[in-house]
Amino acid sequence: MLTVADWLLLHGLHAPVLRDVLTAYYMGELPDCLLEDEELPIAQSTAPCVGSKEECFENYVMPALVEGFPGNSDIAKTLRSSEFKSLTIEQVFHPNTLDLGVTLSLADVMCWRARPEDLMYLARETAHTLQVLLSGPDTMPPIARETCKFIGELLLLRFVQKHDPAVFHELQGVWVEKNEGALLDDLDSLADGLLNPETLCHYNQNYPLARLAAVQLIGGDDIYLGELFSSGASAMKHLPIEQMAARTAALTDYLPRNPCPSSAKPSFERDWGAATEFDLETSNNWIRSKFQQCEATPRTHFFEDAILIWLSGNRRPMGCVTWTRRSTDGTSDVTWLTAPFGGHVRLEPSLDIKRIPANSNELHQFGEPT
Repeated sequence: MLTVADWLLLHGLHAPVLRDVLTAYYMGELPDCLLEDEELPIAQSTAPCVGSKEECFENYVMPALVEGFPGNSDIAKTLRSSEFKSLTIEQVFHPNTLDLGVTLSLADVMCWRARPEDLMYLARETAHTLQVLLSGPDTMPPIARETCKFIGELLLLRFVQKHDPAVFHELQGVWVEKNEGALLDDLDSLADGLLNPETLCHYNQNYPLARLAAVQLIGGDDIYLGELFSSGASAMKHLPIEQMAARTAALTDYLPRNPCPSSAKPSFERDWGAATEFDLETSNNWIRSKFQQCEATPRTHFFEDAILIWLSGNRRPMGCVTWTRRSTDGTSDVTWLTAPFGGHVRLEPSLDIKRIPANSNELHQFGEPT
């Protein structure tokens, strides 16, 4: 089983960059669908029938993917080389693409019930088939592979938006519903894993980055999907991970400046105050739970659970990290780390908890705008 640290290494990613991606999403700088929120459809309680699998493949999925790869006349021929295998209702599990063990021969396996959700699954697994056929035996990393699948769904959405608005309304509702899982529970799981990289990795932790990357790629200009789908093991270089992290540059740190140290106001009170602001900003409850545990003896608890505030040049709090030192070997366990206005990429490389003096609770980042 892979740990989160193994997963990062497999993808060539760094935790601070991903934390900035999550921050950009949390703060509303990264879209997660093709429409603005006020245009999103409301999911219907009774979904209409979308026709047979073969009809949907010919009328929706095939032309949507062909349209997404302009100039590549072989896409339709490539797609027709795959097969469809059906499951009975009793055999239902997540749709998947099955390698038949024959050169360039794959099958989309799913239980077809003619629901809009099934049409989205068909587009996703057909896109996966296309990616495997174009990449050949060069295995693609999971995040990139899932990105290709979600691009298949988005190409379908873009196609039916132009050609069949009624079907688009239903499919967009399916996309939004799936976002609730991938960009809530799975995103929280990913955030926890980045904080504890030695924990086991779960496959669903691939979904948040893949869905966000797919939306950014489809919403961009002059994209050429052929390079991504055929890139195999090198696919991560085609994903906009760094660009998504950089969206935190648009965020404004509006927290009040931290007062200068003085004997009149103990350092720990000032730093806990700044940490509480971050606690509220990120809808976290770590600081508040600590206050409840040690309301009578905050000073004692402060020394047990160390805290560091990252300050800009004009002393605005930019980030916060807390940790607990182990009495047995002197090592430290990070218990909370946040930079709600971005900046993990700058904060974390400068952070070495083992070298922080016991009486120092501020990390100054000079050169920040005043």
